[in-house]
Amino acid sequence: MNALDNAPFDDDCMLAGPEFVDRRLELCATGSVAGSRSPRRQRLVAHLHACGPRPVFEALLELEAGCSLDEVLERYGRIPARIYHVLGADVLSIDVLAVVDGGQP
Repeated sequence: MNALDNAPFDDDCMLAGPEFVDRRLELCATGSVAGSRSPRRQRLVAHLHACGPRPVFEALLELEAGCSLDEVLERYGRIPARIYHVLGADVLSIDVLAVVDGGQP
């Protein structure tokens, strides 16, 4: 569980209100955020990013379903990024475009 899970969030926009900023500063001052920014977690996030948009999207869906961040990062960290690229599993289906002319001149 992340220390920021209980931080207030403004549903009207993606940016949080002043209460969130105050909570964030409080967490930083107490050192509670330090563990969530560990070098291992940062490397796993960089790896997931290198895998492409599709794995990132799938990981976000797992987080939405209730999986812990560390479990998801570890799971995706086991598969080399090149595997996603070779298999074409790194792109979202909206990124693929096929043009068929129907064989007409």
